[in-house]
Amino acid sequence: MLYFVSLRGATMDNPYDCVYYTDKLMQYFPHVQFGPNCAIVNPALVELGENVVIGFNSSMFTVCDSEHSKKIVIGKGTQIGSYNSFAAMNNLIIGNYVLFASFVNITDHSHVYEDINNPIMFQGSTSKGPVIIEDNCWIGFGSHILSGIKIGKNSVIGANSVVTKNIPPYCVAAGSPAKIIKEYNFKSKSWKNVNSCKRFIFF
Repeated sequence: MLYFVSLRGATMDNPYDCVYYTDKLMQYFPHVQFGPNCAIVNPALVELGENVVIGFNSSMFTVCDSEHSKKIVIGKGTQIGSYNSFAAMNNLIIGNYVLFASFVNITDHSHVYEDINNPIMFQGSTSKGPVIIEDNCWIGFGSHILSGIKIGKNSVIGANSVVTKNIPPYCVAAGSPAKIIKEYNFKSKSWKNVNSCKRFIFF
């Protein structure tokens, strides 16, 4: 079985410049459960907490810099569904016990396209900042989270949402672009529609 594909003549002993697939990933991250056909580019730039589960056909891509700093950090107990795609040139930080459905896409960068005389693929990438997802969040099926976004703890992102702005803690957001539709009311200890209760969380 092919464990990795070299990017620039890397070896299996150089996880800063290669791709590891499931069998090799299980050796490199023995405390993590991987489904079939997972892939991580530059696994040395990824930190995975205890009891993380990554579903089949999911991938993570990191851009290696001269400092070899961690690009993707995922906390303990987080579960990532199948066909998820995470990409980081800046930082992607995911907290503890975050739940991802299938087909979630997260990236902290995008292509530069301003020069119409130069193919987009040659114009490089740009980032608006890291993506941060705090503890105990639930990210729904087919959601897209763009660069520079922070999702507060215990928040929910509805299926097929596109998150373009920060989401405060204890909120439910959905749509394209995602908008807050519910917030948790600590006085009543229940979730309330935003159009039927006064906003009480500031972000």
